[in-house]
Amino acid sequence: MPNLKLFLENNIGDLIKITITERKDKGFGAIYVIHNETTNQIDCRYIEVSNPAFNPELLEQFKKFEEENSSSIIYFILIEEKGCEIVLFDLDSRNKK
Repeated sequence: MPNLKLFLENNIGDLIKITITERKDKGFGAIYVIHNETTNQIDCRYIEVSNPAFNPELLEQFKKFEEENSSSIIYFILIEEKGCEIVLFDLDSRNKK
């Protein structure tokens, strides 16, 4: 199985652009990053929290994120066999570098 964190690191610029565009268009949410075993590719999809496809087990946590965290933070959900990991990325700290 590919390393999803490495994929995220290697593609962060494009994923940031996608997140900003999608968040403006659809509302608060996260990019789901998952290895597609059928195609052996990594699939990425932005899903807003109001979408029924958003993982219901994560809804409460994401509602808290939206209320408590700065809007400069974007979210990635890395989905692997053993479960999922939420990665937060602060655009403000990236822009200061």
